[in-house]
Amino acid sequence: MTKPMHRSNRVIKNDIAGRTVLPSLLASLVLASTAIILATAPSVYPTGTTRYDPDKAWNGYTIHDTPDEQGAVLIDMNGRVVRHWTELSAVPSPFRILPGGYVMGDTVPRRPHQEAVALAQLDWDGNVVWEFQNFEEVETEDGDTIWASRLHHDWQREGSPIGYYAPNAAPMVDRGNTLILSHTNLVNSEITDKRLEDDVLIEVTWEGDITWTWRASDHVEEFGFSDAERNALHRSVQWNEARESADWLHINAASYLGPNHWYDEGDDRFNPENIIWSSREANIIAIINRQGSVV
Repeated sequence: MTKPMHRSNRVIKNDIAGRTVLPSLLASLVLASTAIILATAPSVYPTGTTRYDPDKAWNGYTIHDTPDEQGAVLIDMNGRVVRHWTELSAVPSPFRILPGGYVMGDTVPRRPHQEAVALAQLDWDGNVVWEFQNFEEVETEDGDTIWASRLHHDWQREGSPIGYYAPNAAPMVDRGNTLILSHTNLVNSEITDKRLEDDVLIEVTWEGDITWTWRASDHVEEFGFSDAERNALHRSVQWNEARESADWLHINAASYLGPNHWYDEGDDRFNPENIIWSSREANIIAIINRQGSVV
């Protein structure tokens, strides 16, 4: 009986040693492989235009924000900086070039909120030719009270439903309405007991008058949420301590539908004046008519 027990103990010891050594060897191999990968990875990465085939590319200019400094930068196809407007802010809405060399975008960001104080149109030299900020009175980080557009993520100028180049769809530069995606704060117990940072769409004339307003929280019943989803929304809506509110819907984009064949074929839901928007948090896309209803 003693010898079998001795052999059994030896097997157990060897098995324990194997189970201890093998993970150590695997860990060492992983670390060694990582070190080799890091050692062979490039330390210098190309910048500017890295590939350009004029025969295959849609030739033109690109405007983008600058993460390291405030401003909008216009570059050509070779990556050369054509113009840098430091009068505009890098977040949170898009920059767009309008006909005639105008540029449009937001100005001063209102931190910690993901929104801007004003939406402005500048000429090529950086002079303000149009500006809007009189939507709501808000408090700045310094405690001052100012008027702000509360613009975030998107806007459209009349004449172009999406703001980018399209045949026969040029945004107006000296007149016309502007659609602005903004914020407003409120409490709506039908959604949650928390203070909301709600999405609101406003349409503003060239003179700065607000002629149309649509508030997302007023239409929660139209969004198609199930009872379980409404319950989850009420209990788990994300709270942002710095903003003292919950960004419950987070609409990222809003634009006019514009001319389309569905409307031409008789479907009134696709009226060119209707507005289409998308929500990141709710993962939905919706079309609303000018009476405010989700169609």
